[in-house]
Amino acid sequence: MKSYELMVLINPIVGEAAIEGLIKKIEDKIIALGGEVKKTDKWGVKKLQSDFKNVKNLKNAFYVLFYFDALPSVPLPLKAYLKVTEHLVRFSVMLAVPKDEREVEVKPLEIPEIKVEAVGGQS
Repeated sequence: MKSYELMVLINPIVGEAAIEGLIKKIEDKIIALGGEVKKTDKWGVKKLQSDFKNVKNLKNAFYVLFYFDALPSVPLPLKAYLKVTEHLVRFSVMLAVPKDEREVEVKPLEIPEIKVEAVGGQS
């Protein structure tokens, strides 16, 4: 099983109860596909940085981040489900980077000393 992150932007006009219901449906779908939801972070309503063609005059969205473990075959049917889910503005499923790989120590680049010699026979 691999770890994944799913970022979902929900239209906030639908209301708090509908947003909670949609979050529950997404969690249930992940479980139905054989995944295991580790954590759900509800970031709340945030201002959008760009306009979306499919939703006019939308300035804000409710951000939700799901962390889940699943087989590599799960993201494809999950994306298909999310594409037809009403009130989703955007979504993105990404392979999660393990925490120990994110905290890699950066070492300074060592550049070898270069010796410069004069070329040509000028004195």
